[in-house]
Amino acid sequence: MRFGAILSAVLSFGLLVVAAPTSNVQDVAVARSLPIDLAIRDVSAPVARYVEERDAFASIQTREDFITTVKNAQAVIVKLCADITIQINAKVDVAVVLKFFADLTVQLDIILKACASIGLLIDINLVVKLILDIFVTICVVLKLCLTVYVDVAVIVSGVAAIVVYLTNILLAIAVKNVLFAVLFIAACTVDNLALFLSVGLDVKVILKAFLGISL
Repeated sequence: MRFGAILSAVLSFGLLVVAAPTSNVQDVAVARSLPIDLAIRDVSAPVARYVEERDAFASIQTREDFITTVKNAQAVIVKLCADITIQINAKVDVAVVLKFFADLTVQLDIILKACASIGLLIDINLVVKLILDIFVTICVVLKLCLTVYVDVAVIVSGVAAIVVYLTNILLAIAVKNVLFAVLFIAACTVDNLALFLSVGLDVKVILKAFLGISL
């Protein structure tokens, strides 16, 4: 599966538009708060926005709770990805893979909603490590899936939907703590970046545009 085909599917979700941090993170809307000079050029797809869900995960009160939530989700994600790998190698029906994708999305949604609880005093280095580990685990499986199910449209769309979640998680954390964007880029190895790109996730473009750094 070529990167261009995957990226095209991702763009159909209106993905590659990101925002600079605003003074009121409670009302942030990624597309609406984006200065023109920070926008990714030549992207004509519909605008994707990240808006904090104020009522979601209201019980998460402390930064430690966010870390715990992410760790719990990570444990489930690791198990799911191991199961997906077995199924992919067995070349099961596409419908089986899509069911696992749905289960994976549930965990990513938990992490995304939990981002509302992030405070300025959170251990951002630990957050970077956890999120990077999760991204690598997921993207390894997505790449394998795209390799085995070559040019299967529903698989490409399924991968693109997961990439939307990964992107929104990056932005949701960066909106709450801008240092995350800087540290996440720095923590990514060349191999990490290549892996992410292979499934249509351009971490450097997304986060550098968020930070207002020239590409």
